[in-house]
Amino acid sequence: MTHTHPGGVSQSESVTDRPGCLRGLLRSAAAHAKSKGLDFRVAEIGPLPLFNADLASAPPSSVLAFRSAVGAANGFLFATPEHSGSYSAALKNALDWADAPLPAPLWKNKAAAVVSVGGGGGVRAQLALRASAPSLQLTFVNAPEVAVRTDDDCFNTSGELISSKWGEQIAEVVDRLVKLAQAMRVANAPAPAAKYV
Repeated sequence: MTHTHPGGVSQSESVTDRPGCLRGLLRSAAAHAKSKGLDFRVAEIGPLPLFNADLASAPPSSVLAFRSAVGAANGFLFATPEHSGSYSAALKNALDWADAPLPAPLWKNKAAAVVSVGGGGGVRAQLALRASAPSLQLTFVNAPEVAVRTDDDCFNTSGELISSKWGEQIAEVVDRLVKLAQAMRVANAPAPAAKYV
């Protein structure tokens, strides 16, 4: 497989995230993916309405576009800050929209990884997201753990990641995500039809 889609799922910046830092993590991941000839796309989750099962019969265009992006991807790199000891409500909303049976949930048997900002708070967000993996049927890369503090000069004033240490860690996360996505595609490929003579 020459291309995979470790699609980054992003969200609006939070007050706890120095402006642009989440996007800085995704830009670092995207640059590494591009250097490997991979197709990395960011799926914006800000435009999604609050999840409402009553909208299932006629989902809004933002939901259809998001679900199309999720369905086309082989793997996912989530970028989230910590909100109240967990990942953000915006990310939870996006997870629910892609998990809705419209006509089928889309996370099943796919690979994922997560990066965050906020140091210890980011770690809590990652743990909470990984805890939802069984119900979503996602399989996460569990190491390295990338939770970058925003007060350690890891980012410049534009939110670009300038720490070579964290850049290497993000590159490793992307590489492991691609390997896992490839392995899961092979493992979940339909078995060839039996032939009888």
